[in-house]
Amino acid sequence: MKKETVEACLSFVRDYHLLVGGSTGTVLAAVQQLAPEFKPGDTVVAISPPDLGEKYLDTIYEHGLGRARY
Repeated sequence: MKKETVEACLSFVRDYHLLVGGSTGTVLAAVQQLAPEFKPGDTVVAISPPDLGEKYLDTIYEHGLGRARY
C-alpha cells in the first residue's frame, strides 16, 4: 500500500471520524493530488467501492503502525 493511500485514510478518519479502506484511501489520495487543477465551479465526482476500514485495523489504523510501515 502506498504512503499516500495510508495518509489519506488517516486524514479521513481524523477529519471525518470514518474508517475507510485502502481502495477508498487511494481514491481520496488521487483527488487530493488533482485538487490544485480544479477550478471554482468545477463538478468533481469520485467513485469508490464500499470499502470500510475494519479490515485494516491492524495495519493502517493500528496506533503508529501505518505511519511507521508506510
